[in-house]
Amino acid sequence: MLDDELNVFQKAILMRFHKLCNFSTKCHVPEEAIFKGIRMRRMDKYSRRELKKAFRRLLSKGYIGVKKAGRSRDTYFLTEKGIDAIKEILRELTDRSLEKYK
Repeated sequence: MLDDELNVFQKAILMRFHKLCNFSTKCHVPEEAIFKGIRMRRMDKYSRRELKKAFRRLLSKGYIGVKKAGRSRDTYFLTEKGIDAIKEILRELTDRSLEKYK
């Protein structure tokens, strides 16, 4: 179980990491690649701001880590805590989809 509840934006960011890195902690991804792949139905200025806040919150809580790249852009990677959170999200989605067929 997750120690603190994740919101929709945080789950979307973690699932994007899952799609890009597939549970690897060695995969380093720039911030633009993460946000580029997240498509909301209506991505207005408020949603983009909330997405950035969710990203910073995941970084501060230790779900993702940062690799400083000197003068170039920083890249981000999944931590073990992030991988556990993704597994929990996938488990919730699987349980929810199985309940429909009961």
